[in-house]
Amino acid sequence: MIGTSFVFLLSLQASGETALAVKPDAPKTWAVEYPVMISPYIDDYRGCLNGGIRTIGDDVDFEVQHRSDIPRCSRVADVSMNEANAVLAKRNRDNQTTPADVVTVFETIRLIHVERGRDLDSQVRMRLAANPVYRDDVQGILEGQSDVSSQ
Repeated sequence: MIGTSFVFLLSLQASGETALAVKPDAPKTWAVEYPVMISPYIDDYRGCLNGGIRTIGDDVDFEVQHRSDIPRCSRVADVSMNEANAVLAKRNRDNQTTPADVVTVFETIRLIHVERGRDLDSQVRMRLAANPVYRDDVQGILEGQSDVSSQ
């Protein structure tokens, strides 16, 4: 057993890939607070956003795919916000969590959803850039993006 562990450790040291941990320069923290009684309506909306079909390929951008979930789920958002406001009004909690607060919660959920797509894009690029097989391709893509952003 000790021999097997030793061989495993040696194989890890011999591998060509190194672990890369990158701490973002400006990490974002999101907080979404709402009364527990409207959780089912929040969950319905988040379920719709997360229920989209994702495609992975050369010209695929997760941020764009996540952004396209917002119009696709607009009806669910409207119904969920209306039902959440109705529950709050029925329980006389609409003065503590106003309809404007409910709108803010849903807007924050949208922002988080798009940010997750952007983060996935970043993670994929970092992993591909760390892999020697794809490094040149990713570098070309990143250089192409900087050319576009400078125009």
